Amino acid sequence: MKLDNYFERGSKYLKKKSIELWLVTTATLTLNAFGILYLLQGEFYLFIALILTSQIVDMFDKYNRNKAKQNTNFNYNQMLEWVKLLTIFFAFTRVYSNHITNNIILIVFILLILSNIDYSIKSSIEIIEGEEKESQIMFWTKPYRKIKLQTLKNIRLVSCLFNENLTFFYIILVMIFIHVSN
Repeated sequence: MKLDNYFERGSKYLKKKSIELWLVTTATLTLNAFGILYLLQGEFYLFIALILTSQIVDMFDKYNRNKAKQNTNFNYNQMLEWVKLLTIFFAFTRVYSNHITNNIILIVFILLILSNIDYSIKSSIEIIEGEEKESQIMFWTKPYRKIKLQTLKNIRLVSCLFNENLTFFYIILVMIFIHVSN
């Protein structure tokens, strides 16, 4: 069963119980915060479980917002993602700073660049197809929009392997590698 099918069932439950989407967003942040607390207490596997759950709840939240065309302010959504990413980064590097090598840093840096390229290509396709975007995105994607639409779609077939959700999971795998090789 596809993840969208589970998300659809969850959406129906939210409607039935009159649960607001902001509560789902709050759940994402709460799970993330407890995950970080467990990491700082030395409970790595609880950290991973809570961070992964937080990411899945975040995917569910985005699914519902896209479905309802209820996108909140761009800055709020982006701030939420950066708060989660930076708090995980600072907590993880605090605990594992002696085990993070230059190769690990390079791998994560490449993953983040590839994720940014995918996001830029995806946004460029949406803009070319007529979707309105914030001025920051319009500025950022300007070089990509010079590429033909079909070429962008062909590139996206590969770059989608580095969308924000998959990149997050790849970084989790890197964290697990650091922990296990410790």
